Amino acid sequence: MTITRMMLFLALLSLTACASGPRYVAAHHAGDFGYYSEPINPDRYRVAYNGDHRLDLEDVRTYTLLHAAELTLREGYDWFQIVERESRSIHHPRTTTRYAAERNYTRTRHCGLLGCQETVRPSGYPQFSTSDTPATVKHRYSIEIAMGEGELPAEGDAHDARDIVHRHDRD
Repeated sequence: MTITRMMLFLALLSLTACASGPRYVAAHHAGDFGYYSEPINPDRYRVAYNGDHRLDLEDVRTYTLLHAAELTLREGYDWFQIVERESRSIHHPRTTTRYAAERNYTRTRHCGLLGCQETVRPSGYPQFSTSDTPATVKHRYSIEIAMGEGELPAEGDAHDARDIVHRHDRD
């Protein structure tokens, strides 16, 4: 009995993991779900993250900063400074339309002097219904960063790349 419960628990756990899917992933194209970056200059990049309906704006910002930090370290720099930022939330209203056609038949019987005649005709009509379901919201956060080496600048919106990556690894 205990082994059966354990197997059931592991099966449910694995299904839950599959259903949630990865959240921090690379985008194939600039508008796809995930992070992407494009160089502006050798030490300047545009970094963005496009979230899906499961991510709130704070998660999208966090993933954008994480990718900026990873990119900064990969390029051989210590810190990055945000010089421009853009945040966009796109609301997708969802309306569901349903079509149903009832197929009823009407049977009519006419009787006269020479006998009866029975007629069967389809009746019913197509039905359409629409319903509004909660809208989905997708967030996009984009930053332009300038990367640098050495000591973190005191002015501006500067971030230590190693610190951001280290904080994310602990979570």
